Amino acid sequence: MARPCRASQQVQACVILPALMIQVVLTGNTWTWHCIDTERTQASCSATQRINAVCGTAVNLDYVNPPASNLCSTGTAGAVSNDGNDHWTWSCSGVNGGSAASCSADIVNCGTANGTSSLNAPTSNLCSEGTPSAVQGSGNQWIWTCTDGIGATASCSANNEDNGACGTAQGQTYNLAPTSGLCGSGIPSSVTDSGNRWSWQCLGTFGGSNISCWANHSINGTCGAAISTPSEYSPSAGLCSTGTASTVADGGTTWNWTCTGANGGTSVNCSTAHLTNGDCGGANGGTYDTQPTTGLCNAGVATAVTGNG
Repeated sequence: MARPCRASQQVQACVILPALMIQVVLTGNTWTWHCIDTERTQASCSATQRINAVCGTAVNLDYVNPPASNLCSTGTAGAVSNDGNDHWTWSCSGVNGGSAASCSADIVNCGTANGTSSLNAPTSNLCSEGTPSAVQGSGNQWIWTCTDGIGATASCSANNEDNGACGTAQGQTYNLAPTSGLCGSGIPSSVTDSGNRWSWQCLGTFGGSNISCWANHSINGTCGAAISTPSEYSPSAGLCSTGTASTVADGGTTWNWTCTGANGGTSVNCSTAHLTNGDCGGANGGTYDTQPTTGLCNAGVATAVTGNG
């Protein structure tokens, strides 16, 4: 009669001689063998293989996204989650009572340089994990990527801190407020008229410094209110609305002056009537055979000469 297998010994041997043990075979997670006695009667025996879990090669790489392969060398992988400390974590469950394994891989993230402001391209703290690319300027941003072990990338950026700088309008001359060439870098403020100058600022960005800029204000000379006010005496007020007044000259019947433009502006000649009191000339009191025609007035304009008597 065939000898039974002893469960407590499992794959070690069959029960009592003279039975013979043949080769033990592993199929799936089950060990199987047969025990044959001297009468060639066979007993079929088996035992379950216990497998301890082992983390897979994914633990040796960094990842932007949760790893999906090579999580466990042996055992069954659980869900992958973010532990909040820059690690992807998962567990590998053992088989048939085998022990479990806790596994993790680093998360590829931008470093502390991400989101900061810098006058020059950042060179450190680009990635918390992963391989940083070269940093490039793009408008008002510094940009780079952090690449993980399977080629995925995380996009990172920092503000390009920019100091304000005056543009090509600086120091030039304009009749009207300049609207272009105000700043070489930075953001231009509104242009204000401060008399003989146009003034504005170029404002730095992302913490950059500001700078004050100016251009000459070209002012054309224009006559003032005095041209509409005839005067007996040389006028001294209201000579020019804009520009600088010259000395007033007596032109006989007019007072004359010039309003000179500023910073290359044009000049203009101005005048107003010179009022005078009438004054008889040398003909007054003389004796003439015919009406006098000269020496009628020392000042003023002579009327027509008429006879009386």
